[in-house]
Amino acid sequence: MKLLQFDNNSLILDAQEVAQIRYPVAKGATVTIKLDNNHGLAQNDYILIGDVAGTQSELAQISAVVVAGTDIVVSSILFPHNAGVKVFLVKYNQVKFYRAATLLGTKALLSTVAVDADDQFTEFQDDTNTTGYAFFTLYNSTTTTESGYSGGYPYTLLKSTARGKIREIFQGFYKRPYDENFFTALADAVEAEIYAIKRWRFREKGVTFNSVASQQSYTLTEAGATDLGQLVYATYDGDPLQVIRLKTHKFLNWSTIVTTIPRAIVEWEGKIYMTPMPDGIKVVELYYYKNSSGFTDDTTETGVQLPLAIAARLAQHFWTGEDDKKASSYEKLFLQTISAMKINDKKQVSVFPSLTDSRTSRLTIYNQFDNPQITI
Repeated sequence: MKLLQFDNNSLILDAQEVAQIRYPVAKGATVTIKLDNNHGLAQNDYILIGDVAGTQSELAQISAVVVAGTDIVVSSILFPHNAGVKVFLVKYNQVKFYRAATLLGTKALLSTVAVDADDQFTEFQDDTNTTGYAFFTLYNSTTTTESGYSGGYPYTLLKSTARGKIREIFQGFYKRPYDENFFTALADAVEAEIYAIKRWRFREKGVTFNSVASQQSYTLTEAGATDLGQLVYATYDGDPLQVIRLKTHKFLNWSTIVTTIPRAIVEWEGKIYMTPMPDGIKVVELYYYKNSSGFTDDTTETGVQLPLAIAARLAQHFWTGEDDKKASSYEKLFLQTISAMKINDKKQVSVFPSLTDSRTSRLTIYNQFDNPQITI
């Protein structure tokens, strides 16, 4: 599942400010808006009232013939607007979301969504596909005019649905404009904070891959563990491997490496290293804690509460200094959610096997001369 986000700022890249509202206007249907001028506007045109992502920004359609002067009539508006609010003429009122399996492949329409003008993004959640490329077009539902396709966006770089859920909950807690870059950076920091509270079982994961004879290192992609955060336990052909530090790994490889049954393993800078080198094609099991992007597709009871906890903490930070009473209430919600997550986490069954070696409690590594070099 992936969250496709169209940046609404693209809607006005080639638009010029047409006018400003002259007198305050109330929300409702068939509303007359007095502008400082209505030059360039016509019946059936779409206008953006307010800046993109403004708390009360919206799209409206002109529903009557425009006579030179100041008045326009729109079919309806959802918010009241004050004098001085900007009005932009825009060509489109909807976003079409497409997907192709490859960058040059056939594009299939996923959905057509009305522009969400009071948010920076118009979003669509793809619950079916996890790979491929996303494309966007802008669409005018009255004239059926459609823009050209955007460039392709790899699904691997798109945000997972949980981040979209965090944003949705947060916007219910903080109904004011906010800096998108600050939001993203703070959300990452709050995720890390929650992960530091305890070793959550919903972060545990196990994968298997096949070793290659005389090949010591494997990328995380080769191992099928691109979301690896902390390696805990591993086996080679069913036998336990000791998880060691990089310094120990380098010490053990001071000379020519023996090709035999590996006894130790380490992860460093996106690669898995085994020592000694594997002697053949064997099944390697990895058990680890996922990194901060690993939770997003989880559907466990603990996992689905994580967006709420993050959103509550974000709201606390955003309200601090602005409304400390609200900040305190969201801190309380954060703590209550974490407490509930801890209770639910105890119900989860760990994917980690026993972390003890049944044959020996100590691990001895041998060099090519069969002399013990180090006991871990």
